[in-house]
Amino acid sequence: MKIGVYGGAFNPVHIGHIRVAWGVKDALGLDKVLFVPAGLAPHKEIEGATPNQRYELVALSIKGTEWMDISDIEIKDSKIKAGPIASIDTLKKLEIKYTGDDLCFIIGSDEAAVIDTWKKPAELLAMCKFIVVKRPGFAIKKVNSEYLSKMKFVDIETLDVSSKNIRYRINHKLYFKHLVPAEAYNYIKEKELYIQQQ
Repeated sequence: MKIGVYGGAFNPVHIGHIRVAWGVKDALGLDKVLFVPAGLAPHKEIEGATPNQRYELVALSIKGTEWMDISDIEIKDSKIKAGPIASIDTLKKLEIKYTGDDLCFIIGSDEAAVIDTWKKPAELLAMCKFIVVKRPGFAIKKVNSEYLSKMKFVDIETLDVSSKNIRYRINHKLYFKHLVPAEAYNYIKEKELYIQQQ
């Protein structure tokens, strides 16, 4: 089985994330896309929703789509470690769980451009193929040339949506229903998430 591992803060998950999952699945013929919400992030503080709430946002948003799945592996490990979990450590655990399956790692070109800052990037890239979704403003030339052979760049129709902008809109009482899956919208409203967050 070909599985795409799709990590991120998903703070909150939005229609752009879902579009990436569909686009990569179609482009590469994946059997499954596994969403892996971060517990804690290594380079930024995740504000406005707890790890469990972000997990629930994704779970509700992908419910009913048979080939989309979610793992709480990083959330659980972050609680045990009381700190962020490196992608290489997550991938090692997933390789054990999905022995015999073909794993690939889905990232945006913005992350590919700074992969040198990740833990053991060369070892990580040797473990599986990285699927890089092109994002405006982040050219291939910004990616470390020694890693390019381990990356497959896919050109899919992405949406200009960001979690940061959605949080801003919520906090400033602006319309955002069109930017998130309906289930996520209802959950955000019910739990009053992202209020008073800048």
